[in-house]
Amino acid sequence: MPKEFSVDLRWRVVYLYYDDLSTVDIANTLHMSKSIVNKIIKRYNRWVCVENPFKAALERNEIIRAHYLATIGEHYTRNQLIFLNESAKVERSLTRLYGYSPKNIRAQKKVAFIRGKRYTILPALTLEGFVAVDIFEGSCDRKKFVDFVLDQVVPIMNPYPGDNSVIVMDNAKIHHDNELVVLLEELGCRVVFLPPYSPNYNTIETAFSTIKSWIRHNHDFMEACNDPVYALLVACSQITPQMAQSYFDASIYV
Repeated sequence: MPKEFSVDLRWRVVYLYYDDLSTVDIANTLHMSKSIVNKIIKRYNRWVCVENPFKAALERNEIIRAHYLATIGEHYTRNQLIFLNESAKVERSLTRLYGYSPKNIRAQKKVAFIRGKRYTILPALTLEGFVAVDIFEGSCDRKKFVDFVLDQVVPIMNPYPGDNSVIVMDNAKIHHDNELVVLLEELGCRVVFLPPYSPNYNTIETAFSTIKSWIRHNHDFMEACNDPVYALLVACSQITPQMAQSYFDASIYV
């Protein structure tokens, strides 16, 4: 696997793949070749990892992971935590690509094969569910991420150790903004970055799985809706406080 592709980037290949993006769309979105995308997905399907399976155990720093768990357990409670991340959908993946027909008659579905537009879901998850959501066409860059935090997340935050006082997110480059971190700390809030190789420590990933499942089970609605942003907003609204509670109950944040 080429060294220039970080582990975080390879995990994004897997996430996009299970968000129903084609290998071509993933390659175009992440600016890598289709063959590399296929290799990453093949390795994940076989070994459930995105690294060389024989080197992963050596490269994974369990000390950092253990330190993260100890820090969370000692200093934070789950009512303080706000999880952030972004997920992408391509417009044509919002509709079903199969149909029903009488026996021995091939099902047909007419689709306007215009290149699918990419939409990004950017939410903030707490024990109460999604406390902020932004959905927009295109990819999420650092400016959009920072604007989301300042406009939608900061207003519902409290100084530490109050509820909703700690932002937790992965190490994606767009999440690393020194000015944002300094501002949050000046407001009395805290920022915690997940350890590498630890997407399972981000509770919001379970919410994304729920949204994806809802979209699949409500394909007729998704297909009939002329506004993809509204359709995705409805999908996000399915995350209830009870669901969020169950995500935390099943995580390390007990």
